[in-house]
Amino acid sequence: NIKVNIVSGKFNFKENEKDFSSTLYGDFYKGQQVWGIDGTIPKTHYISITAQIGDKTIQVPAEEIENLFQVSNQSAACYYDRENDTLYISINNSEGAGSYVGLFIIEKGQYKKRVLEIPF
Repeated sequence: NIKVNIVSGKFNFKENEKDFSSTLYGDFYKGQQVWGIDGTIPKTHYISITAQIGDKTIQVPAEEIENLFQVSNQSAACYYDRENDTLYISINNSEGAGSYVGLFIIEKGQYKKRVLEIPF
């Protein structure tokens, strides 16, 4: 009895441009490393990721998804490990040099962490 709801949408760069910065170490949005863009303006982003396990609803915190851009929900997948009561939500977003993969981990009804990597 598990439901995962991933909501993404268009990103309004003009409204959020003030929250972007660049340094020698890369591009940042609201102080976090930017994922999914490689010198381009972000077009899409996550709005929310929510999991319902039984009667419990778990929200991935906004700060865990706000710096993830060029979203492709078609490649999102979920796996539930019943023995360890752990839900894994995997993502594969963007393209070319901006590509990234991620994993959100919800364990025993609590959001635990995210892991992000460049897949090459």
